[in-house]
Amino acid sequence: AVASPVAARGFGLEDGSVVAIAEDPQAFVRQVLSLYNQPREWEERQQAGLQFAQNHFSPEQVRNQLGILLESFQGISKRSAA
Repeated sequence: AVASPVAARGFGLEDGSVVAIAEDPQAFVRQVLSLYNQPREWEERQQAGLQFAQNHFSPEQVRNQLGILLESFQGISKRSAA
């Protein structure tokens, strides 16, 4: 996958990990063509991206993160009421 720096930062990704980061439209096209011409790297990035999504955005992970968030709100409201 190829992403802009803003998109990569939003997901906490670094260049070369799950994605290639492209600073401008020309770099984006170069990165896409590079991956297109390297099927093995494309496949590795695809698998890494799927694993990243599963680790961070699966229903179980989202449920866990929401539970943590709700618990923190409950702690704040209990302190406010005291």
